[in-house]
Amino acid sequence: MSSILNDNKEYIDSISENVFNEESIKDSKNKFYHFQLNGIIKKGAFEDDEWMLDRQDQSNCNVFFRFQEISDLNVKQCVKCWSIELITKFTTSYARGLHSFVKQAILISDNFNESNIEKLISAIENKKSNRIKMEVDVSDETKRNFISAVMNFLDYSHVDTREGYFNELWLIQQKYNTQDNIRDLPAFEDVYIFKYLIEFYFEKEIYLKDKDEKLFYFPIYLWWKITTIIPMRPSEFCAIKRGGIFYKDKKYFITIPRKKQKRLFKHVDVIDKIEVNKEIYLIIKWYINNSRIYGSTETLVSYLCYRSLLEIYFPNFNHNNYNIERFQVSNLYLLLNKFYEQIVIQRFGLKEIDRIKLNDTRHFAFCSMILQGFNRLTIARYGGHLQLDSQYHYQQHLDYFIQSQVYHLTTIYKNRNVFFYDEVSDIFLQDIKNNFFLTNHPKIGWETMDYGYCTDSNMECESTNCVFCTKWWISKEEFKKHEKEIRNLQGMKEERIRKRKNFILNLRKKMFIDLENFTYDPVEQETLTRETKLLNGEIEDLAKLNSWL
Repeated sequence: MSSILNDNKEYIDSISENVFNEESIKDSKNKFYHFQLNGIIKKGAFEDDEWMLDRQDQSNCNVFFRFQEISDLNVKQCVKCWSIELITKFTTSYARGLHSFVKQAILISDNFNESNIEKLISAIENKKSNRIKMEVDVSDETKRNFISAVMNFLDYSHVDTREGYFNELWLIQQKYNTQDNIRDLPAFEDVYIFKYLIEFYFEKEIYLKDKDEKLFYFPIYLWWKITTIIPMRPSEFCAIKRGGIFYKDKKYFITIPRKKQKRLFKHVDVIDKIEVNKEIYLIIKWYINNSRIYGSTETLVSYLCYRSLLEIYFPNFNHNNYNIERFQVSNLYLLLNKFYEQIVIQRFGLKEIDRIKLNDTRHFAFCSMILQGFNRLTIARYGGHLQLDSQYHYQQHLDYFIQSQVYHLTTIYKNRNVFFYDEVSDIFLQDIKNNFFLTNHPKIGWETMDYGYCTDSNMECESTNCVFCTKWWISKEEFKKHEKEIRNLQGMKEERIRKRKNFILNLRKKMFIDLENFTYDPVEQETLTRETKLLNGEIEDLAKLNSWL
C-alpha cells in the first residue's frame, strides 16, 4: 500500500453520491466516449482491461487504469463504472490512486468475500510500503485515504457483502481520523438559514426574477423537500421516474429507484414505495406540469428543461450532454452551486455561509427519523440499507442534529428566525410575543411564582419547572437576580438530554427485531416512542430556557 495520494486539495468522502444500477454501464460508456473526445482518455475502450489517460497535473505524462487482475466480471464492471465517476469528479492522478486502493482491497479480500473481512482489516493496519528497497510503515493519512476509497466504492457498488465490509471499515476508520480530515456537516445555523431562504425564494417568491428562473432552480427545492424527509442518495433522487409519484387509497406515494437484490440471511428487505404528504405530491405535480413543454424525460427532473434554461441564464457555460432523457447527479451538483452563487450570495447577500453538500440531507433524514421514534428496521427499509448496523455511520451526527433542533426552537421562542423573523408562523409564537416581549411589567392576574410569574390564569402547566413553560414571564431585574440559578438549569437540562439520547440509542441497539418476518417487539417500540417524545420535550425545554439566556 504505497502513499500514492498526495494532493491535499482533493478528498473522497466515504459515502458515495452515486449508486450502481441498471443505467450505470450505459451512462459510463457515454462519459467514456466524452472523455475520449476531449483527450482525457488517450487509449483503450471501455471494455478493455487497460485505459491510458492524460495526467492533468503534469504535462506529457500519462496514468493507467488496469482491471485485468479483477477476476469477478461483475465486480470488474462495477469498478469500471466507479472509476468513470472518479474521473468525472477528480484529477486523473488522484482518481488513479483511489482506483489502485480499491483494486488492492479486491485482491486482498478475494472480491470482498464475506470470510475475508478480518484479512482486509489486518492488511490495512499492518501494511508496509516499499521505498528504495526498504519496507516502511505507511502513514495514518494513507490508511485513512485507503479506507475512505474502499468505503466509497462499497457504498456505490452492488456487492452482496458491501454493508458488512463498510461497517467494519467505518469502525477502524475512526482510529485514523483527525480533526483536520473529518468532513463535518455544515454549521446548523447555516443549514436553517438555507432552509428559510429556500422557503422564501420558492414559496413566497421573494427575490425571484421570473417563472422560468423558478423552474430552473426548482429541482433544488424538490431535492431539499424530499431528501430531508426520506433518506436517499443524490443519485436515487435524480433517478426518480417521471411517473414515480402517485395517488392511491387517499394516500400519496413516491417510488424510489432502488435495485432489488437477492435477499441473503439477516438482510433487510428494503422498500421502494414510500408514503409522502400532500405538499410533496403537489410540488412534484407543479414541476411536472410546468416542465413538460420541454419534451419527454425518463426522470422526474427534466434534463431538457434544465439544459434549455441553463443556456438562457448561463449562455457561455459548456455543459456535457451524456443522456438527454435523464437528469444526473453532476447536473444537480452544478445547479446547487449556481443556486448558492446566484441566489444565496448575490440576491440574499449571504457571502459567509457553510454550503450544504448533496449527501448531507441523507444524514439529516436519518437523524430526523431517529428523533421521531422509528426503530432500526423501519429506518433501514426506508433508507435502503441491507443491514441494521449500517445506520451507525449516520447516527454519529445525532448530537449535531439535537443541537440544531435546540437552535431552531430557540430562535422561534426568541421571535427571531435568523433574519426572517416576520414570517414565523408557529401556533405558540403569538402567545410568546404577547406575554414576554410586549410588556415591561407584570400584569394584573398573573400569579407570582418562586421567581417570575405565570401568565396563565388557569395555571395549566407545561412543565414541572416554570422556567421551561411558554407561559412563564420574568422581569429583567428579577432575571438578573436569579440568573445563576437559571443558568444552572441549563446545564442540568443539557445533561438530561445527553442521558436520554444515550438511553434511546442503547434501546434501539438492543431492541429485538425479527429479520425473517420483518417484525419487532411492540412493547419495546412503545417504550422507544415514549422515550423519544420525552427527549423532544427536553429539547423544547432547553430551547425555551436558552431564549432567555
